[in-house]
Amino acid sequence: MGISLAVIEKLQELGLCGGGRTSVLDIGSSNLYSASADGIQRFLAAHGVPISPEVTAFAEKLARGSTYDPVSGGVNNSFVGELFEKAGMKYDAIDIADGYGTTILDLNHTPAPPHFVGAFDLVLNFGTTEHLLNQYNAFRVMHDSTKVGGYIVNSLPAVGYSDHGYITYTPRFFFDLAGYNEYELVGFWFEGPGGNNDLYAPIRNYQTYFPNLASTLSDREITETGRKVAALEIPDVGILVVYRKVKSRPFMGAIETSTSVGNVPASVTASYEPAEQKQGGGAPARDPRAATGVNADSIARHDEIVLAGEAQRLRELFVAKKLGIDECLQFYNLVLQAHGGFPHDWEYNVLLLGLEREPGRDDLIRRLAIVRDLLAVESSFPVKP
Repeated sequence: MGISLAVIEKLQELGLCGGGRTSVLDIGSSNLYSASADGIQRFLAAHGVPISPEVTAFAEKLARGSTYDPVSGGVNNSFVGELFEKAGMKYDAIDIADGYGTTILDLNHTPAPPHFVGAFDLVLNFGTTEHLLNQYNAFRVMHDSTKVGGYIVNSLPAVGYSDHGYITYTPRFFFDLAGYNEYELVGFWFEGPGGNNDLYAPIRNYQTYFPNLASTLSDREITETGRKVAALEIPDVGILVVYRKVKSRPFMGAIETSTSVGNVPASVTASYEPAEQKQGGGAPARDPRAATGVNADSIARHDEIVLAGEAQRLRELFVAKKLGIDECLQFYNLVLQAHGGFPHDWEYNVLLLGLEREPGRDDLIRRLAIVRDLLAVESSFPVKP
């Protein structure tokens, strides 16, 4: 996983980093590739970092570690997070292995950590999700982690990459994902072409484990289809797509129905509609208080959390139960930025508001159950026996 300085500069030209956009989440801790010392210093200067001997030394070191060859790859001694942090931005990464600025998280199974939800101006997915089976969870984590008004950038394989990861993506995938989640499509580009794929290479690589693949390799020489496939020279082509998240709403995924042989019933399609568009039917809404057994008639002030300005104003209104769900999410982001966490009794009440707007959402009910268990050991919050 890596991002070239040229791509970072392109993101900057689009206004995606800088200009008040200071928090970055990297889906996979990315190396920095193909950066010159002069280019690094220009990027830093654009973010208000003056040139100095220390900055020059930093730029030269980062440039040396960013060397990349399309065949042999990179030396992997420089990280995108180093550049962003030097420019004054907050950087976090999610990965299954320890890396630069990394929170260990299995994107196949695990939701976004609570303190990541709605916390990031820019979420980057440069060559990570193609290595995952659970695409739904991975893209939900990105959606949930992005602030309203923030950007999601995907740079992923589309054509070729025959022995790389599990997934290649179609334009339809990205367009449908944008449509169902009401993202603004800021930009879409193809990257490449490069390389030359031997489609039989994975067969040879796995033959030791699966002996029956020997017959597939024999077909390469003796069948017309095998010979034609073996003669193909398929390049690697990637897709780079930029979304802007414009609404505070749950991740919807996408459903592709173009090859369905009949009508898709409402019992299926209702799961992909915003709550305000759903028309009856389905299971009755569950009472979230009954689901958790927590008494949430009052909200503690939590004066130990030092807030100022807009955050302090919103705290007064929140404690007085005068905030709607959208303002609560704004308050949530401000508290995370100032404090690094969000009290569980506050979170409980935000979840209740979410369920008032979207009754029966299983993910909110599941989170309520978790919060209830956490509150059960916190003496400051009353829990029903």
